[in-house]
Amino acid sequence: MNTKNNFEEFPVFNASRMKIALVVSRQNSVITEKVVQQVLDALYEYEIEEEKVKIEFVAGPSEVLMVVNQLVKSGGFDCIVAIGTLVAETAPRFAVEGQILAQELTSLSLGSGVPIGNGFIFADRMKTAKLMMYIPAEVTAGTLEVARWLSTLKPPKTASVKKAQAKKKSEPKPGQEDDQDMEL
Repeated sequence: MNTKNNFEEFPVFNASRMKIALVVSRQNSVITEKVVQQVLDALYEYEIEEEKVKIEFVAGPSEVLMVVNQLVKSGGFDCIVAIGTLVAETAPRFAVEGQILAQELTSLSLGSGVPIGNGFIFADRMKTAKLMMYIPAEVTAGTLEVARWLSTLKPPKTASVKKAQAKKKSEPKPGQEDDQDMEL
């Protein structure tokens, strides 16, 4: 299967300076193992080396949320992608878990400012899930693009930075003397 990025909507760029985390659910591993390889191939296309990629394997969707949350708090990653396969025919509760997972990942990303890609495959049958194996690699490309865009923004000034800048402005410049220090 060709995993080369041929989609115009995901232009390839050099992301070699980015650090990315993949959090992978082991459920339905027959599909997920292939998906992880496709995602790694996509990252290679963006020139991200192995040492810049952290992969955490966990049991299921709930554990994915827990680990993603902790990785966001660590502040060590430019973006994170959650990967897994939920098939309703293997466990009907997966439909509900999939909705909760999607909502929580979106909420966590918006609240933290860290791009988090939802690379989960949600399908009614295993056969359908196999047809959707390309999706996580596309999600990864989109997540990298958002991380690159965010890196171009100027970071917001914190209160301590603003206070230091105000203090610097109020200090006299070299060569200027304060009226109180001058005696006639």
